[in-house]
Amino acid sequence: MFSAKELFWTVIKLMAVIGVGWLIFQLRDIFITLFLVFIVTATLRPFVEYLEKFKIPRVVSALALLAIVSFGLIFLVNSIVGDVTSQYQEFSETLSSNFRSIIDDNDLREVFGEDVEVELRDRLNSFIEPLTNGVLQFGLSFFSAFLTLVTVITLIFYLLYDQDKVKNFGVSFLAKHRQSKALEIINK
Repeated sequence: MFSAKELFWTVIKLMAVIGVGWLIFQLRDIFITLFLVFIVTATLRPFVEYLEKFKIPRVVSALALLAIVSFGLIFLVNSIVGDVTSQYQEFSETLSSNFRSIIDDNDLREVFGEDVEVELRDRLNSFIEPLTNGVLQFGLSFFSAFLTLVTVITLIFYLLYDQDKVKNFGVSFLAKHRQSKALEIINK
């Protein structure tokens, strides 16, 4: 069957694979962000190179393109958040007025007593409280997303502006005899 040594190394290898899988899972947000950076950089690079043909410096064209993309994203997020905020405010105002009219129109005070409004309001608040907590969680998530966006834009700018240094830095981790082949593959 298996010797103790083989079993030991099999268990070590299995634990290493599980550990690497766990590490990749924990770092998934970073990998997704870097993937997004490379996709957007690959999308914008032809525009930067096109503008470079008209003697527009790479820095200016990269900054202009990133400004356009950033303003587009800000406009998109602002329109979505504005709509959600106005609908939430309209919902709470409508709910409050409808709440009073339901109690008054159906004579619920006479049936359930004067405390019916307080009891219904408490039950309604227990229903709405998770929504309020959700708004706070959304605010925190929005701030985190904003920081991620700033990081992404910074990385994209650097990759667009100084792509040769980034390529050379990435290749520098390879052995000397493989660096030229790696640069050849990257430049294709």
